[in-house]
Amino acid sequence: MLPFVLATLFLFSCGNELEMQTRLNSHEEAKRFHEENGMHSTDNITFPDASGNDISLTEYDQRETAKRKAQKAGPGAATGNGNPAATTPPGEMLLYEDRETSTGTIVELFRVGNDLGVRNGAKTSEFTLRQDTFVNDLTTYHWNDGKGSTAGTISIRGADGKTYGPWKAVGQTGQWGVMGAYWKVEPKMKFPAGAYEIIDSDPSTWAQNEGTNGMGMCWANGYTAK
Repeated sequence: MLPFVLATLFLFSCGNELEMQTRLNSHEEAKRFHEENGMHSTDNITFPDASGNDISLTEYDQRETAKRKAQKAGPGAATGNGNPAATTPPGEMLLYEDRETSTGTIVELFRVGNDLGVRNGAKTSEFTLRQDTFVNDLTTYHWNDGKGSTAGTISIRGADGKTYGPWKAVGQTGQWGVMGAYWKVEPKMKFPAGAYEIIDSDPSTWAQNEGTNGMGMCWANGYTAK
């Protein structure tokens, strides 16, 4: 009788071990697997995220919830997945162009960012305005391995070669008390419709990753001008 009990315990243990190692190839597969095998904890179902690192369904859901909250909170409310080194501005990799806005009502015009780990050494970011737009403020992100960076200047250059600025940035504290994680300027001026690029005076500490195609993380607020 004892050998049978031991064998049963061994099989039960193996079954639990198998559950702990359930790894799928994508979020869609992981979600479908959980729906079909509800007894499996979302902590025990993993799949590779966009950067190739394994993430559990639980972590993914928490990350998505944090992003939605951050997007509602607006610029400056940075989110993370619990790892300071992976903190980036809120939202997915989005390059909003020509946001429909009410004249005089300040909203987010565009954002370049995501919730993946960041690296230093960004290139200029690009955005397009399809109609004349009042840019109230602009922020660039300088995580710099949790050290931040002394605020420098930010300029905007049009496709026609005309440069606006530079404006002296004000350093703002990010999550975990990182001073100088955000550089903010307030152009408070009207820009004609067209293509533009953002020039940061310290690209060596400007945050970027593959999700932004190497462009520096940034976002701006304003409204459609008439």
